[in-house]
Amino acid sequence: MKKKLLAGLAVGLMIIGSTGMAAATSAKDNEKESNGVPFAALKGQIDAIQMQLNNLQLNGAIKGEKGDQGVAGPTGPEGDQGPQGVAGPQGMTGLQGPQGLTGPKGDTGPQGSQGLPGTPGTKGDKGDQGPQGVAGPQGGTGVQGPKGDTGSQGLQGVPGLPGKGLVKYELVGHSSNMVNGGAGVIGMTQACQAEFTGSRMCTSEEVMNSANFGSFNPTALAWVRPVVISTSVGYSEILMDASGVKNAGSAGYAGMSCQGWRSGGDNGLSVDKKGSFSLNSCATIQPVACCSPSE
Repeated sequence: MKKKLLAGLAVGLMIIGSTGMAAATSAKDNEKESNGVPFAALKGQIDAIQMQLNNLQLNGAIKGEKGDQGVAGPTGPEGDQGPQGVAGPQGMTGLQGPQGLTGPKGDTGPQGSQGLPGTPGTKGDKGDQGPQGVAGPQGGTGVQGPKGDTGSQGLQGVPGLPGKGLVKYELVGHSSNMVNGGAGVIGMTQACQAEFTGSRMCTSEEVMNSANFGSFNPTALAWVRPVVISTSVGYSEILMDASGVKNAGSAGYAGMSCQGWRSGGDNGLSVDKKGSFSLNSCATIQPVACCSPSE
């Protein structure tokens, strides 16, 4: 706005100045007043106006004709960066660059879902036989099969050594220790072994079958075990020993062995030095007939 006012003032002054200068020249030439203004006063106004015009020109209020371009001045300091402009349109895709170096191996990803089974391949060659496995548990017993045919007879074996058969006992004597019928079989055998090593109480058969009598010579009788060969059962029980001695009564065998050689009652089988057998009271104290294995 200020520039417009100054420009207008300059134009007005230029017009007045031009008019005044013409009037001044004419008055000077005629040395007369111009429009009733003395020449000297008019010249002073013209000079004042000229001075104002010069000032206006110096201050740039009056724009003159465009002059030639001057020499470019030095580059001024860099200004502050302006705001970022609007992004332009995307340019054309450039050429593919060379392949970069292979990066480090990444972590293993999660396992994918199982794919569809592929087409079976051709059957391969038979592999080597593997090691034998551990034997399984024994199975249950099967059903018995039919009986087979009888096989042919084998060769006769080598004859074995002759056996000894039953041990034969013979009378060797009588004990020095005398006992009653309740001494028991063990007690009577111990009485024999104290006199004859390996001997025991004789049976009636062993005494009868002995070929040697050794030192058997009791003062009266000696105890022997009965061997029953027959039994008759009726109103009364009758037992017979191998020696031929019989026992009649309800006691039966117990009446011939002092109730199993445990009692001083009843009777027990005895033999004298001649080999005669009889029943004797179990309370009697007498030696024991002793027999040993024959050679």
